[in-house]
Amino acid sequence: MANYKQATLAAQTWQRAKQVHINNAYGVTPVITFQEEQVIDINGKLNFQDLGVIAKDLSSPSTTFDLISPVDGTVLGTATYQDVYVILSSLYLDLAKQRDSAV
Repeated sequence: MANYKQATLAAQTWQRAKQVHINNAYGVTPVITFQEEQVIDINGKLNFQDLGVIAKDLSSPSTTFDLISPVDGTVLGTATYQDVYVILSSLYLDLAKQRDSAV
C-alpha cells in the first residue's frame, strides 16, 4: 500500500546543549554535565529530540579549550577549566549579592 500524502521536505538539523548541570558538592571534584538535544527544522516547524549527555570532571584545572563565538563559530581565544570555575563562582556571588540587597 502506498504512503498517504508522502512528500519530500526541506529540513535542517543541529545539536545543541539543552541543559547544563554542575555538581559542586563540598569536598568533591566538581563535575559539569551537558544534556544535548537535536533540533530538526522542517519547513519552519521545530522538533526537539533528547540525545545523550557529556560529562566531565574538572579535576585538571589547567586544561585548556577554545572559546567559540556562539554567533558565528569563530575562535575567540582559550580558557581553562579553572577560568570556568572562577567565572561561575563570581556569577553566583554577584547574583546572591543582588538578591540580598533587594531584601
